Amino acid sequence: MLNKLFHLDRNYLLQEAQKHLESRLLEDFVDRAVKGYRSIHNPLGLLDDTILQINNYEPSEAATESFQVFYRKLAAIYRFEHGDNQLEFIWDGRSHQEYYCELWREFFVKQTNRLFLHTPFLKIVLELTVFADQQSDNQMLIYRMSDIFREQFHYQVYKRKGVIKLKIA
Repeated sequence: MLNKLFHLDRNYLLQEAQKHLESRLLEDFVDRAVKGYRSIHNPLGLLDDTILQINNYEPSEAATESFQVFYRKLAAIYRFEHGDNQLEFIWDGRSHQEYYCELWREFFVKQTNRLFLHTPFLKIVLELTVFADQQSDNQMLIYRMSDIFREQFHYQVYKRKGVIKLKIA
C-alpha cells in the first residue's frame, strides 16, 4: 500500500510505533489471555484436563499470526480516534517514537483487558492458541472475533473504505 503521509506526520510516526510493537504486544496479549482465563474461570486453581493443557501451553510466534488482523484493526481505530497530524511538544526528553509507543501500549493493554472480560472473546483467543488444531481452518473463529470487536468498539474497519463509526440504535 502506498503511504501518502508527510514524513513527520503524527499518524506516520504512530503507525511506525504500532508496527514496531506488534510482535511484542501480541505475545503479551496471548500471555495475558491465558492468565486471565485462569484467574476468571478457575480462581481456586483446581486442576482438570483443560487447566492442565493451559498450564502446559508454550506460546509460539505462530500463535500470534491469527491476531494480526485484530491488532491492525485496533491500531487503525486508535489512529482514527486519536488522529491529528500535528506533532506535540514533548518536554521530558523522549522522542516522538518513544512517546507514541508508550501511548499505544497503554491503549492496547487497556482495551484488550476490557475485551478479556467478555468471555466469548477470551475463549476464542484460547481456541486460536492453546487449543489450536493445526489441521483445522480457524477462519470462522477470526470472523467471530471480528464481530465481537465490532460490537465492543462500534467501528467497522474496511480495507478500502477505512474506519467507519457505526451508528448505535
